[in-house]
Order: sequence, then structure tokens, then C-alpha cells
Amino acid sequence: MSRSYIDREIAEVFRAEVEDITVSDSVKRNIDEILFEKEFKGGKVVKLFSKKRMLVLGAACIILSASVVFAGGQVTSLVSRSNLFAVCKDYSKISKQEEKLGYSVEIVEQFSNGYIFESMEVGKVKGLDEAGNVVETYKELDVDYKNELGEKVSLNADQRNAGRDFRTPVQTLECGETTFYYYLDTYKFVPVDYELTEEDRKNMEREDYEISTGSDEVEINMMSSVEWERNNVRYNLLAIDTEMTADEMLEMASEIIQ
Repeated sequence: MSRSYIDREIAEVFRAEVEDITVSDSVKRNIDEILFEKEFKGGKVVKLFSKKRMLVLGAACIILSASVVFAGGQVTSLVSRSNLFAVCKDYSKISKQEEKLGYSVEIVEQFSNGYIFESMEVGKVKGLDEAGNVVETYKELDVDYKNELGEKVSLNADQRNAGRDFRTPVQTLECGETTFYYYLDTYKFVPVDYELTEEDRKNMEREDYEISTGSDEVEINMMSSVEWERNNVRYNLLAIDTEMTADEMLEMASEIIQ
């Protein structure tokens, strides 16, 4: 069932009320988030767009992709919310964030290519089944970085995905005992009432192509990401429509463990 028109209006008012509050862009985007649960004709099960990608894309989205089975039930959507005032802009307080997470993570304050720490927050994610029942919950850390041009990358860390198989990467980098996996994915954003074409359905069978609702018009973005795992924590470094090459992204990610 999709959210009503009134929900959109409420969100608009809420956004206007908090416009002058000084918080990170990622939190403002969370305020903008409107969660739709809609099944496209001939499409797959609707799945909420992961927050770790929302931080980079800056859009509230619902992924159209196959559901994933976990112990205890079938998760068809991942809903992530964070507290408006939970954003931390002080890198030295990472230990406090780790206390909230319940485990240690590896992050850096600055990368050699000029990206500098901007903010971080611990979010709680709920996995829902088709009926909207909570099947699982977990916490994750999202860290935003920005360079002098205002370009952003996001680093996500969680334990929920630790141990899961990695997708087939475009490129890899070996650094000691850690393997970094680089991916380049296409994300097509469409209006809520968009009807899937035959080409859309074929593209959705690909590992590197996702279609999601959340935009006023059809938009296509390229997502560059690097994934790796260390000490039972899965990491994901993300950038949208970046000019960085695979080598540059992999090098950036490897600095976190050096």
C-alpha cells in the first residue's frame, strides 16, 4: 500500500520547519524521506532503497528487486531511520558511535585525495516482510566525506552483511589479507506511477542494474562502490556519478585499513 498524498504534504511542512536547523545533508534527506510500498505491474517485489546508498544519492527510494530470505522470515524491504539530532560532526567522538553500534569499526578522518570527514551517525534498520512485520533489526554506521569541490562519498559499516558472498566485481584489489571489490551499478529513478517497460524488466535481472521510485521524472545515475570485510564488519564506500576511476576508488578504500 502506498503512502497518501497527505503524507507528502506533511513531509513538506516538516521539511520547511527544520530548514534552518544546522544538521548534515544526510539528515535533511532523511526528513525528506517518503516511504512508498508499491508493486509495479509485471515487476518484482518492492524493496526499500538501502540507507547507505540514500546518503550518496540524496533521494528516498524504493528498490524493485527480488526479495531476500533470512533466518526467521523473508525480508522484502529495509527501512532505515535516524534521529534528527543524532548526527555527529566531531571525528574524535567515534568511540561514542561505536558504543551505540556495539562493535568497533575502522574509519579515517581524511583521504589522500582530499575528501575530509564531514559527519557520521548510527542508524537503526528494520527488515520487513510483505505484510509489514519486522523480521530483523540491526544498526549501521554511516560516515559522510566531502572534498573542496563539494563532492561527496559515503562510507557504511554494518555487521548484518558480514559473511555474505560478494557479487561478481568489475575489479578487485588485494591488500594484505583483505580483498576490495569494486562495482559500477546503474540506478534508474522513476516516478511512483511509472510503468515498467520490457527493457526495464530485462535490466532488473542484471546484478548491476536497479530501478527505484522516488523522483519526479526518470533519472539515471551511476553508482561506484567498493566493498570489503574485516573483523566481522562489512564496509561499503560509495560515490554517485563520480569521475574517480576504479583504481582511485580502490586506493581510497585501502587507505582505511592502512
